[in-house]
Amino acid sequence: MLDEVTPNGATMKSAPGVPIIFWPDRSVCWAATMYLVEVASAYIDSETTNKRGTPTIVASNLSFLIRFTHQRRKTFGNLCDDDIQAWVKELQDEKDSTNPTLLRRCNTQVGRIVRAGLIFLKWYQNHLLDGDYLIGYSIECRITIEDQVQVRRTSDIQCVGHRHLPVNSTPEDVKPAGHHNITLLYDAMRYVVKNPSVRKRDENILRLLEATGGRRIEVACLAVDDIKRAYLSGSLHLNTAKIGPNEGRDIPVCKEWLMPVVLYINTHRKKLVSRKIKDGKIDADSGYLFLNTSSGMPLPEKTITKYISRLRQAAGITDKMCAHMFRHRFITIQVATRLKSYTEQSLPMDVADSILTKVAQLTGHQDPQSLKPYIHLAFEELNIWDTSDKVLAMRSKLEGAYREIQTFKNGLEDTRMTRYEILNKVKLLLGGLLSSMNEEGLEH
Repeated sequence: MLDEVTPNGATMKSAPGVPIIFWPDRSVCWAATMYLVEVASAYIDSETTNKRGTPTIVASNLSFLIRFTHQRRKTFGNLCDDDIQAWVKELQDEKDSTNPTLLRRCNTQVGRIVRAGLIFLKWYQNHLLDGDYLIGYSIECRITIEDQVQVRRTSDIQCVGHRHLPVNSTPEDVKPAGHHNITLLYDAMRYVVKNPSVRKRDENILRLLEATGGRRIEVACLAVDDIKRAYLSGSLHLNTAKIGPNEGRDIPVCKEWLMPVVLYINTHRKKLVSRKIKDGKIDADSGYLFLNTSSGMPLPEKTITKYISRLRQAAGITDKMCAHMFRHRFITIQVATRLKSYTEQSLPMDVADSILTKVAQLTGHQDPQSLKPYIHLAFEELNIWDTSDKVLAMRSKLEGAYREIQTFKNGLEDTRMTRYEILNKVKLLLGGLLSSMNEEGLEH
């Protein structure tokens, strides 16, 4: 971000990609938008990356406070402890829109949202209020906060708290997405997504979540050039979203996963960009892989969550299914592979640490010990798959080819390809797999 000083001494800051927050009456919430500019600037600084999160995540959390403040006909500066208590209760009591018998969010999510609001109010007081009466540690403040310690699996962290914040929910067991449920998501796409261009985009979102184990934001931020380089090198670079100095990480991805993504780039995506430039929606190609088909702008990460939820409902999947479960599946398979010949329920500590350190390099985890739950899941996986390195590579190729064949089947109704052309593509896919088996010495 570049700062520019105007003739009157004011500082103008360039903030491309920073969300703009609106009040429910559609007027711009300038205080929150100014705050997001600072959040975005801090996010670039590796030393402060973890403190508040990405601008999009912060904006999403902050939107709850903005709606609540507007509904109560207040300003940020007039909020008090009673308002925070009412806000917490409102967030806790809200029902799931798709299943009214369930709550929309757990206590941990409520705490995360409210803490984001408290941090913003501290910034608001420091920058836009004359005085320190709004929020602080003194009982004289309208909102009295306190320091709290959040217990994590790897290390405890210090954070801002409030006496009305709920106790965090008990963490759920880590569950990877199953092959069967992922297949159901692909199959449901033909009923949920009618536009062929949107369907191809959404198929490739699923494909890259499955092939890379990337977080939502990491997949949403992929660029066209990232895919093109990966197709040539066999290694896809992901910018790690959560940890310190962001040098990213490289994920081995075979061509069976990337071929349909490259095809999408050269057909549907290319046409979309040309159309949006012609219509005046955008000035130039942003370079991001996944775009909003209405605006031509980069696809927000939260859209991936909504999209998978919609597919899950259409597929009739009763189990929990979200984007992060693709990541759990990827990690489980990676751990299982590196267990190799160890089939007992206990491992020498140095072996376990070595395995988890290697997997953490692929998944972007700062602390390898946070991956310990996957050891147990990996043993379960070992009962099904031979986990030598060569077989893991072949498994990835097979699954990539399987997804491509599945999308051929789902697209027969609206594709311009003849059945002969589709069968010929299937033949080429299978021929490539057989060739790989011979190269790896797995023909027998």
